[in-house]
Amino acid sequence: MLVSEGPAPGFEKLPFDKNRGSLYVRRVQPDERLECFDIDHEGEYRGIRVRVSSSTQGRVMAVTRDPQAQQYGFDPFERDSWVRLIPRDDRDLRFVETRTPVPAPWMR
Repeated sequence: MLVSEGPAPGFEKLPFDKNRGSLYVRRVQPDERLECFDIDHEGEYRGIRVRVSSSTQGRVMAVTRDPQAQQYGFDPFERDSWVRLIPRDDRDLRFVETRTPVPAPWMR
C-alpha cells in the first residue's frame, strides 16, 4: 500500500484521525511495477558538510559530524553528531537531491 499525506491521482482519503491527520492510500497490485528510490539530500552549510531532512515551518533539519558546526549554532545530537533547524531558503545552505534506484521492497 502506498501512503501520501496529500491528495494524489488514484489515492483514496482515509477517515481523519486526530493522532495522524489526513492520509491518502493506494493499493499496489501484486504484479504492478513501480520505480522505487532511496533519496538523499546532502550539501553544505557555511562550509560544513551536512545531510538534510525535511522539517516543519519552512525549515530543514541539517545534521553533521563536523565538530566545528557548534560555532554555527548546531546543537549536540546523538554521540558524535550536531543538528540545527535551518530555514529552507537560507542563502548559506546548499544541497542536492540524489535518487538511487532500488528494488521495490515487496518484490524482494
